[in-house]
Amino acid sequence: MISIVIPFYNEEKRLREYFDPFFEHMCRALDEFECIAVDDGSTDRTREMLLERAAQNPQLVIAGYTVNQGRSAAVRTGMFKAKGDFVWETDADASYDVSQCIMFQKYLDEHPECDVVIATREHRHSRAVVNQPPLRIFAGKGFRWLFRVGTGILFSDVMAGCKMYRRDAAADIFAHQYDNRHVGPAETVYVATRRGYTVHELPVTWTDISTSNIKYIRDTIRTLKGLMGIVIRTLEGKYDSP
Repeated sequence: MISIVIPFYNEEKRLREYFDPFFEHMCRALDEFECIAVDDGSTDRTREMLLERAAQNPQLVIAGYTVNQGRSAAVRTGMFKAKGDFVWETDADASYDVSQCIMFQKYLDEHPECDVVIATREHRHSRAVVNQPPLRIFAGKGFRWLFRVGTGILFSDVMAGCKMYRRDAAADIFAHQYDNRHVGPAETVYVATRRGYTVHELPVTWTDISTSNIKYIRDTIRTLKGLMGIVIRTLEGKYDSP
């Protein structure tokens, strides 16, 4: 069984366009699955719309809370509710197709030594249907360089919102993952490596559908604070606790 964890925040205007066909594709392509939709304190009709869909689809499970906490907090909430043997983390805008989920599960089936599979958009076999704007690509490369310097982790793309975990590994990793927002996806990879799990990267086909406005100075400061938080927690031993 596969659990699919998807964070939602104010997706009312895009839910029909992206999530509905995405969920229909899950139903056609996957034999046994649950989709855990986590509402990250939306202030629009996102939660109401999700509950309407869940009433018609028993495979759709709704979780969440009333105050926005950040994408990684929503993913963590979904991970703790997951019942599947494999847990796939992805986004509500279907940036990564269900075929990536199937590919990741097959890889874990064929590689029992691997605990976590993460997407990399930097691999020569990865393909962007719609690429990110140049400034966003540049900012991403800058973050990866800072992350490597600060943590010693050399993976090529730690921020991609497309990862699959064996359930036991997910439960342990997310029990030691703290950043709710800006560096949460990267911290997840760091925690997995720090706690001795085997992590492999796989190329993916993906589409950039982001409509967010990045503020580079603000986001750089937040990223640096997030990386400093990882360093401090490492020194405090929080990633090594039982």
